[in-house]
Amino acid sequence: PRLTVRELANEPPVPVGRNTSDAIRSGIYWGHAGALKELVTQICGQHSLPIPRWDQPQDDSAAPWLLLTGGGAPFLSPVFPTIRQVPSLALYGLAVVARRRCTQGTRS
Repeated sequence: PRLTVRELANEPPVPVGRNTSDAIRSGIYWGHAGALKELVTQICGQHSLPIPRWDQPQDDSAAPWLLLTGGGAPFLSPVFPTIRQVPSLALYGLAVVARRRCTQGTRS
């Protein structure tokens, strides 16, 4: 069956669903969470960076700086409690660029 965004946005699902809808929710949710963990692990390995601990804050200054952003960030944040959420990263970046351009324009 098709699932609505609202159905996907509830609390993290149980790992093994007891019906088709719950199994689909579980696969989507835990599949995305696992894919993100593996992707970050592979990138860290490729660049000889420490692999993040997903369950506790990093004390290592060499650890990668990770952010959760976009529409899925609030849903995945329970799996990544130590990673900072920035809801509107693209808009924040545009505001920083605009502010710098305005500041540079007034100096000319």
